[in-house]
Formats: sequence, structure tokens, C-alpha cells
Amino acid sequence: LLCCGILSGQVLRLYIANGIIGEPVRVPCNRTIPDNLIFVKWKYERPDGVSVSLATKSVSKETPQFDDVPEYVKRLNVSEDFSLIISNAGIREHDRRFVCMVTTTEDVLEAPALVKLFKLPSEPEIINKAQFLEVGNKQKLGDCIARESFPEVNVTWYRKGTILRPGDGDVEISLRIEKNPTSSFYTTTSELHYKAKKEDVRSDFSCQVTFFVPSGQNSSLSRKEYFDVHYPTEKVTIEVVPPVGFVNEGDHFTIKCTGDGNPPPQEFEFHTPLESEKVVSYNYTVVSAKRNATGDYSCALNHDKEKKASLSVEVNYLDMSLTPNGEVTRMAGENLSVLCIPSSNKPVSLTWKKDNKKIDPPIFKKLHYRDSGSYVCEVGYKGGEGTRLRKTLILTVEGKPQVKVTKKISGGMKKINCSVEGFPKPDVFWILASSPYSGNSTEEEPYVNQRFTSSIKIEPKENVTVTCVAVNKLGRADDMVNVSAVNIPDEERESRDDDIVTVHDQAKLIIAVVVGLLAAAIVAGVAYWIYMRTKKTSKSVEKNLGNCEESRKLEENNHTSQA
Repeated sequence: LLCCGILSGQVLRLYIANGIIGEPVRVPCNRTIPDNLIFVKWKYERPDGVSVSLATKSVSKETPQFDDVPEYVKRLNVSEDFSLIISNAGIREHDRRFVCMVTTTEDVLEAPALVKLFKLPSEPEIINKAQFLEVGNKQKLGDCIARESFPEVNVTWYRKGTILRPGDGDVEISLRIEKNPTSSFYTTTSELHYKAKKEDVRSDFSCQVTFFVPSGQNSSLSRKEYFDVHYPTEKVTIEVVPPVGFVNEGDHFTIKCTGDGNPPPQEFEFHTPLESEKVVSYNYTVVSAKRNATGDYSCALNHDKEKKASLSVEVNYLDMSLTPNGEVTRMAGENLSVLCIPSSNKPVSLTWKKDNKKIDPPIFKKLHYRDSGSYVCEVGYKGGEGTRLRKTLILTVEGKPQVKVTKKISGGMKKINCSVEGFPKPDVFWILASSPYSGNSTEEEPYVNQRFTSSIKIEPKENVTVTCVAVNKLGRADDMVNVSAVNIPDEERESRDDDIVTVHDQAKLIIAVVVGLLAAAIVAGVAYWIYMRTKKTSKSVEKNLGNCEESRKLEENNHTSQA
């Protein structure tokens, strides 16, 4: 840098030599060196105006000569272009005037230079930061500090990259500069007071220091700082947690209220259908909800009742009754009324199952053995949401035995089948003529739906009456069939009649054998023989079974056959 002045009628050019404290500073001799140069001499001027000689460099000598100046011992050098080099420049050199004297064979010329030194500040930082900013309240945000600079620095505050300027009432900035008496360095502190707004929740604040360096002006920016911004609640919201969309009896649920303020409110005043008085709490929890928990729930700020919210909760309930239920025993032929009645605040679906298979609602006007089983009535909300309830009816149909005897003929072998119904399961006995059957060819099918079939195979040598007897704890039943000893090859016959008309079948068989005989005497003889044989058998059965009624029916049938 050059400055101009006038001294003794001569124009003097003042050169400004800039440097960094602690580093070497170069002071040029701002004169054109003439050819008739003898030597160059450097000196500096003290504040009292006295000049102090520092160094001399002659053209005839390569090494400059230095004067005995204590503060510059081993700190000076003169370069080939006659510039003065001062190492480890210190604060004492700042604003010191150095003069380069150029001596020639004809004249002495001077070139003054002024030394300006700078010390770069530390990186700026924001300290003493506010823990939080409160909307609408102007408060100290923090201090921006830059340490150990020379000379002083300028400080600028930024919010989201925009300069904060005092004057609108929201921003107040004060500056404090302290000088270290030992080093003469400066510490600059800028204090910012700021009135926060709600939108400052995501705002960043920073500060910038501006300072001079040998090349000109420079700046350094602090790290961005974010602040927790407090603002009051303006709106209260209320919700059910967990947000399942519906509440069933027995569920746990919580009424939770929140405010949009920061920090969020920690207490609310709750009004619920379960409490006659207000409840002050952070939230309100209902455990194992009952249907009386249905109703309106509201909450408000404990300190501001105008900030409130409300909602309605409906507790779904589902009950059912099954009449009768559990284990039920009834007699076959009886009527049984079964009612499954749901009770709910919502539409429900009802399903019947018997032995795990879906069925229509059961109607028992006259109970049968096949009606026995496990019946389940299941009710639930339509749509499948929530729980489902089930109740069970285990129905047992009891009754004394019922029997029905049939026969099949194949060649000489006769198979007699006895179909038996009853519960508990009847025991079956066979009687041939007047004696219990002791053969080993009895077969019995599985007992399913309270019925089964017992069978025997016989090959009689003469006509015989076969009786099937079934007995359980509720009673006794029997049925009989007459079996002929006559064989008709390759023909099967079945005899089944509620009044046991097997004798008539035998008469028809005999008539078929003697169809070619037209003699009435022969027919009458054969009929008489059959009658006598059947009568004898009937008396034998009556003696063993004590069943007079069955004997009477057999005799009547024989008379009919004879006629």
C-alpha cells in the first residue's frame, strides 16, 4: 500500500507493509535503486521522533551490518533487493514507521514504510446458550465470542442465513470488547436477545466475525445452533388407545389426550361416564371394560378449560343363553324344545353345529335315536370382528329296545337278521323253537346311531320258529320268524311282517310244490299237517318266553293259512 506526503518540498511515498503477528514481515525499500548506489540504511522512528538505526547494506559487501538494538537482535535481515525482513513480528511493530535511506554518490533519498500487523481470531462460537426459547418472550439467546484477535473484529448474527438487525423490537444486540493487557489481543463478545416465534422450531442461528488480514478482509462463520422453542397449546386432541376401531366387553382401553404445545401438557382434566367427579391425570385407562363404560369422554387442559376435546365410546357386549344345555337325557318319542338366544348391541350371526358339522337350528318334535349327539350353538358379531361365544348341548336319546326280524334263504342255508334299536345298547339273545341258540355263527354289525344288526345262519332239518330277544335297562322286546325246512334252489326269500305272517308263506310254498295235484283231499291233508306242526311250535315258544300274545298271533296266522 502506498500513501503520499510532502516533506521539505519533496514528495514522499509511504508504503504500508502488512503482516501477521508471529510471522516474518517484509518491508520493501520503495525506491528505485540507482547505479551509483553506495549503501542502503534502515532505521525506525520512535514515538518521540528519535530515529534508531537498524541495519546497513553496502554494495561493496555481501553481508549487511546490524546496529546494536536489543529488541531486534537476531530478528533482522536485508534481502538482495534491500528489503528489510523482520522475523517473529510482534505487536510492538504495529504502526511503527521504518525508513529506507538510499545513499548514492550524488544524493541521499528516503523511502518511509508503515508496518500494519494482524492477529487472526479464534473460530467464533456461540456460548451461554438459552436452554429453550419461549414464543413471545424476548430473552437472551446466547453470546457469540471471538478470542485473541488484533485488532478488534466485527460480529454479525444470522437466523436461517438471514442477518438479524436490531430495531424492530424482536432483536437486541450488544457488543463487548476486552483487551488482554499482556498480549494486547482483543476478545470480542456479541450478546443476542431475541423474541422467538413458533416457526423458529426448525430455525438455525449462527454468528459471523469479520476481520482484516494482509490481503484484505476475511470472515469466519460459527457452527449452526438449534433451540427448543416453547409455545402454548392451542388445540387438544383425544383418541382411544389402542386404535382397534371397536371395544368389546373385557377389553382394556385408554383415553389419551394430547396438546399441540411444546412442551406437551402433562395433565388433563377428564370427564367420563364411569366417574362422577373429574379426574386429573395424563391419561385415563379402563380395565376389563363393561357395557356401562359406553358414553362420552372428554378432556381439557387443567389450567385452560377452553382447550378441550371429546369422543364417544361404545362398548360392544355379547351374551347368549342355551336352553337346555350341558348333558341332557330324553326318552325316544318325546318332544324337546331347544332355544339359543343371543343378546347384543350389534347385529349378530348364529350358527349351529352337530358333531362339528353345520346344521339348521334343531327342532325335536319327536326324538329319535339319531338325534343323539353334541350340539354347539355359536354366536358372534356379523362381519367376524370380536370374540365368539359357544354353548353346548350333549343330547342322549334313550329308549327300550325295538326289534325287527327278517330272513334270507339261499339254498339250504337260512340267514336270520335281527335289526335292533335302543339305548343303552341292548343285549341280544336268539331262541330256536324252545331252546336258546348255542351256535357259533352269530354275527353283529357295529353299534351306530343307537342301532345295529345281529345275524345267525341256520340249516334246519324241520320247520322251526326263530325268536330274537333284545334287552336293556329300560325294557325288553322280541320278534320271531318261522323258518321252513323245504329248500328251493337258487331262490332267496325274505319274510317281514308286523304280525308275523310266516305261516302263510309256508302255505304258499306247499301249494307251489303240489300245484299239479288237484285233489282236494291231498291239499286238505297237507294243510292239516302244517297246522298241527305250527301249533306244536307255538306252544313251545309260549312255554319258554312267556309271551302269550305272540303265540296267539301265530295261531291266528296258522288258521288263516289253513283256510
